[in-house]
Amino acid sequence: MLSFFRKIRKKLLETSQTFKYIKYAIGEIILVVIGILIALQINNWNEKRKEKLVETNYLERLLSDIKKDTSILSEKIELSNNLSEDYLNYIKNMYVIQKTIKEVSELTTSADFFSGKDNLILSDVAYSELLNSGKLDIISNEHLKTQIVTYYRNYTLVSTKEKGFNEQINQSVEVLIENTPISKYVFNASELFPNNNNMFRESDWEFLNKPSTKEFRNWEECIYTYYTKHRIIVPYYKELKNNAEALIISLKQSLL
Repeated sequence: MLSFFRKIRKKLLETSQTFKYIKYAIGEIILVVIGILIALQINNWNEKRKEKLVETNYLERLLSDIKKDTSILSEKIELSNNLSEDYLNYIKNMYVIQKTIKEVSELTTSADFFSGKDNLILSDVAYSELLNSGKLDIISNEHLKTQIVTYYRNYTLVSTKEKGFNEQINQSVEVLIENTPISKYVFNASELFPNNNNMFRESDWEFLNKPSTKEFRNWEECIYTYYTKHRIIVPYYKELKNNAEALIISLKQSLL
């Protein structure tokens, strides 16, 4: 093709057809420019196609992560509702006279002190990768991008709030352990050592029948800390779950 154009140029120059040569040269330049523009357009199209594939991959991963989040949040909501009810009943039962070691053990084991103390951890692998790699702008839908950023920002806020509650619980538990010799009843040690009556004395738990004592108030305050955490955190879980469900709908629509 190039040799063909060279032959034409040579023939025009040899025959002194200057005007025709200039017209031809201009035409050739235009053809070259058009060729470059077409090549650039094809290259841009290929780059956009590649970006779209990357965007789709991230959106699919985000969708998968957020679906897992809704399950986690549903479990957290159910657990916190159950625990807050248990702790409230626990506080009410503290004002009932505890007459025997068995009654004390039944009271102290009537609420779960080991569940619901973990911080909220959701599936943010895809989002963290997007953020850390600087590829967040690859999401072409601005409204969807804002929705995603807002969701994970709210997740961080709820997680931080729960962490604060859990720190309060740990501090309250430390005070309780330091001031009340009753941990063996919490772990129901009377069933582990049923024949060792010397291990269990009324003096260890008699404060439970005396609401005016410092030990009773420490114990009650500890239970209130657990109760308050789970009562307050549930609305935050629910709002975050609603955000997740709305984001799932948006992600599905973008993937159509």
